[in-house]
Amino acid sequence: NFSLDQFQTDLRNALVSLSNPQLRWEFAALNIYAFNGDFAGMLGYMEYLVYINAANSNDVSIVTDIIGRQGIVV
Repeated sequence: NFSLDQFQTDLRNALVSLSNPQLRWEFAALNIYAFNGDFAGMLGYMEYLVYINAANSNDVSIVTDIIGRQGIVV
């Protein structure tokens, strides 16, 4: 039972921990993945952001921890 509201709150609270403040715009896309329940796609998108050096592995860990709190493992 994934809560989109809880995900959005947790993600918003995590924004201060991101490696780059500009990631907040990229992270807005994560809501679409969460809304659709596409957590593998979300992880793929995060890996793409790391690949293009827009994010780092800690940013990915932040997101996987957020969804992991709700029992989602990717």
